[in-house]
Amino acid sequence: MYTKMILMSRIKKVLKVILLTFAVLFGLLLLIPLLFKSEIIQKFKEEINQNLNAKVDFGDFSLSMFRSFPDLNFTVSDMSVAGLDTFSKDTLFYADKIRTRIDLWSLTKDEFIIESVSLVHPKIKAKVLKDGRANWNVFKESDDTPEDEESSFTFLLKKFQIQNGKVVYDDLESDIFTTIDDMDIELKTISKPEQKYETSTSFGSWTFKMEGMEYLKDAKAKLLADIQTDAANWKLTFLKNTLWLNEMSFVLNGFLAMPDDIEMDMGFNSEKSDFKGLLSLIPVLYKSDFEKLNAKGNVVLNGKVSGIYSDTSFPFIGVGLKVDHGEIAYKGMPDKINKIDLDFEVDHVGAGNDKMTVNLKNFSGSFAGNPVNMKLLVTNIDSDPSLDGMLKGKLDLSLLTRIFPLEGKKISGVIDADVMMKGRLSAIERKDFEHFDAKGFVKGSGIRYQELNSKIKLSIPSFSLSVTPAYLDIRNFNLLPGKSDFALTGKVFNYLSYYFRDEPIRGAFILNSKMLDVNEIMSFTSTDTSTETVSNKDSFSLDLPVNVDMSFTANVDQLIYDDIRIQKAQGTVRLSDGKVFLDKFRVNMLKGVVDISGTYATKDLMKPEVQIKMNMNQIDIGETFRTFNTVRQLAPIAEKSKGLFNLNLDFKGRMNELITPDLSTLTGTCQFRTNHIEIEKSEVFQMISSAIKSEKFKNLALKDIKADIIMIDGKFKILPFVVKNKQNDLLISGDQGIDGSIDYLLNFDVASEELGKDALALANQVLTNSAGKYGVDLKLPERIRFDALVKGTLKKPVIKIDAKKQLSQVKEKIVEQAKEKIQETYTKARDEAVDLAQKKADELMANARIAADKIIAEASKSAQQIKDLGEKSAQKVIEEADKRATELVAKAGSNPIAKIAAEEGAKKIRKEAQNGAAKVRKEADSKADQGMQLAHKQADDLLAKARKEGDDLIAKAKNTSLQM
Repeated sequence: MYTKMILMSRIKKVLKVILLTFAVLFGLLLLIPLLFKSEIIQKFKEEINQNLNAKVDFGDFSLSMFRSFPDLNFTVSDMSVAGLDTFSKDTLFYADKIRTRIDLWSLTKDEFIIESVSLVHPKIKAKVLKDGRANWNVFKESDDTPEDEESSFTFLLKKFQIQNGKVVYDDLESDIFTTIDDMDIELKTISKPEQKYETSTSFGSWTFKMEGMEYLKDAKAKLLADIQTDAANWKLTFLKNTLWLNEMSFVLNGFLAMPDDIEMDMGFNSEKSDFKGLLSLIPVLYKSDFEKLNAKGNVVLNGKVSGIYSDTSFPFIGVGLKVDHGEIAYKGMPDKINKIDLDFEVDHVGAGNDKMTVNLKNFSGSFAGNPVNMKLLVTNIDSDPSLDGMLKGKLDLSLLTRIFPLEGKKISGVIDADVMMKGRLSAIERKDFEHFDAKGFVKGSGIRYQELNSKIKLSIPSFSLSVTPAYLDIRNFNLLPGKSDFALTGKVFNYLSYYFRDEPIRGAFILNSKMLDVNEIMSFTSTDTSTETVSNKDSFSLDLPVNVDMSFTANVDQLIYDDIRIQKAQGTVRLSDGKVFLDKFRVNMLKGVVDISGTYATKDLMKPEVQIKMNMNQIDIGETFRTFNTVRQLAPIAEKSKGLFNLNLDFKGRMNELITPDLSTLTGTCQFRTNHIEIEKSEVFQMISSAIKSEKFKNLALKDIKADIIMIDGKFKILPFVVKNKQNDLLISGDQGIDGSIDYLLNFDVASEELGKDALALANQVLTNSAGKYGVDLKLPERIRFDALVKGTLKKPVIKIDAKKQLSQVKEKIVEQAKEKIQETYTKARDEAVDLAQKKADELMANARIAADKIIAEASKSAQQIKDLGEKSAQKVIEEADKRATELVAKAGSNPIAKIAAEEGAKKIRKEAQNGAAKVRKEADSKADQGMQLAHKQADDLLAKARKEGDDLIAKAKNTSLQM
């Protein structure tokens, strides 16, 4: 009995210890996340971000097992994954909450069991750039090579949920865009060990676009599927599956296995053969008043994928659609489409598009009494496409819109078509037009389109398109978008090779217009107010196609762009290889004439490249200031100016989102010329007038201005030039930045009698002091020179005039007068005067040499920059030509005749490029030599002037006659 009591006491103590230990462990499970929560969160974030090329962040998290013991609940709030660098503004993933429930005891076993994973309000945005870079490639590469070791450890996910999710996929490389809203997904494990799953998926709104075509718009989708998995053979078997898409339902069946290659046998059949259900898949029809649509007819839609996909085999793919005796009408509308018959098949029996057959056996229908018939058979799509098709019918668009009412839109007009094609593309490529039959026409008249709640309104009074094997002949195509008008006539070549080979489509047109309002046309492009479109009325992007080569000989009577009004525009515009070329384009604007040549390229859509040569003749400076914001920004003095000027501008750089030059990228030259210009009440010159107490600079009448400017990466260097203002000459030079910073030097002289009272008093004080020293009556010099330094910014200029130099000049003149008066009596004074004059002459020459050397050095530097720019341009011409030549030879392939022709063409391209490069170098050398010649002339003039002034000083000193 005693022993039993001792044993019981020990057992109680052990139980107490066990319970206490369990309580401590249980408390730690509760307290550790609470006590060290911030440290755990910070460390977790650091570890994740160190292993990802992304920024991972989350808000709060909770770890608990009280309510679900022995399961462990883990919840993370506000979880986000954002990209870096190029994708720094993109959020790849975000979820309000992520809840995970884990079987805690399974951690001690070979099978790790996850009871459930739930994503609450997740948002996923996947993006692929044009160069193929994807924002989901966020895992850093590891140097560790995984070892091939077998493991008995497995895991089981019993339930997975997505609640009210959103997915955006934007693939710029493949031109695919899709959005899914209100997405709910639930996956449950329904049996073991067969691993059968029950899934339920629904989309509240699904939009899918590819290559500019919208295939689904706000579609509703739902999928109920039972799936069995065979992990050992990597096989999925679809047991019982039904897909609803809008009003259409399909039964899916089959399996997909990936042991090594991909083996499949899958198919679908339309469960509900309803023509209205089929029409619900068409975005333009499936809208708010879809219930008002009456549709009849028998529909069969099925498809199948069967076989093995590998490096050596390709499965069979087949899709078929049939409609018999279809009819469409809206309730209350008298017109309808009836007698609709459609038989369409696509079969793909092997790898490559040559194994695919597209066969529209028949499409026919009666559109409000107007019959339409179409057939098309396409084979050998890759190697040598074969066509056999026809289209014949006449449509009254106003009748069509009465059958399919378009909310907020009005369409009218008639389109009549009768086209047939039969033959192989190779016949056209050989120009063997006898063996390719293509003929017919497409005509239109009275076509009008208007959006009632927007500015968009356009009409096509008439057009005519004739079809031939060689080209499409467009005649009398008249387009009236708003207030603008276009009259287009021309031919389109290579249209079939463009479609099947993705080769450049070519064309030559004559374009006439009485009015072209670019502002209005651009406003038409910004009417999309969807959440996926960022609208900015001040921005406009123009993505130019690379496989289009079209030239337009344009003649526009009046053109309006921004605040620019052009009365006449004539020239050639060519669109080729993603660039716009202007050739000898002449416009009448700003009361003068402007000739423009150049290129505009959108290789980088956000920063298009531009290269322009512009000659502006007899342009009104006031109109220029009022029209161009760039002029208001860089030359605000133009607001106070009157007159006409000529400007030669040659630059290259980039454009911004406003389709205006990005000044920070501009490099080139500018020559400004004017015979006469008046400047009234300029702030800079008024400040100069105030500084020297003279009224002569408040209003200027400048003549014979010849200013040369060099632009390098947005910095403007103004080479020294002389301006005549009545009896005054101004020497101007300096630098200016795009930020408005200025650093100018103005050198000018002023007649003594033109100085203000304060300046005269200062000069007379110097005169009186010097007269007392020499004991004679003295007079002020006739002219006094000034150096004005203009710094600061265009909005807040700061003027500084060297007063010491001014007084020195006055004193020098006084000394000369004194020497003339005392030379006859004091020979020693005469000799001293001669020595003083010699020193001054030497100083003048030394200063002149410094100034001359500076002018030549700056001109030499500028000349070298011009030559370097010319050399770079020449090299670019040669490189681009070499690239074109290489592509031309490569394109010839193995055809010896084509290859010889291509090589000859390549030689010609390279030779023309060498000639063009030599011309560019020659023009650059010529501009550089002109700059050096101008600099040498200015330097020689400075030295000659200094030499003459020095000689005059010495001569005056030697001939001075001083009287007692």
